[in-house]
Amino acid sequence: MSVYWIPNLLVLLGAPRTQQNRDLLMSWWAWEGGNGGPRGDVKPSAKYNWLNTTTKVLGSKNFNVLNPATGSGVQNYPTYLSGLHATNKTLRKPEYAGIVLALKTGTPLKPKPSPFLVSGLSIWVSGKPDSTIGLAYADRVIKLALAYEKV
Repeated sequence: MSVYWIPNLLVLLGAPRTQQNRDLLMSWWAWEGGNGGPRGDVKPSAKYNWLNTTTKVLGSKNFNVLNPATGSGVQNYPTYLSGLHATNKTLRKPEYAGIVLALKTGTPLKPKPSPFLVSGLSIWVSGKPDSTIGLAYADRVIKLALAYEKV
């Protein structure tokens, strides 16, 4: 599976292409499993949607339905560029500003994980910056990212 989306997304976000940033996005991708996941072994998975965003763009279609009341769900994107655009658009939402801020430092993981990153990942999965489920998810993403560094 192509990892070209990672440096391209970092450029769009105005974040440096550091090893920590790449490791973080690779780990996050592994936990979300979109577009087949980093090893290409996640089936089925949302097309050109590495982080399983729900942001709709022209030509996108639901991969699944997360909210039956609104019909919104993780999107399948028709092209690489539309998926990259949607991921960038998603991360620029105010609720994810902490994730972008952490990436812009270039060192979101060390010397210790950025609290902005932790709360942002918690919001990503639970909608709340300090939920038990969200904080556990953030911990898993960060631990895997730190493990990549040791490889």
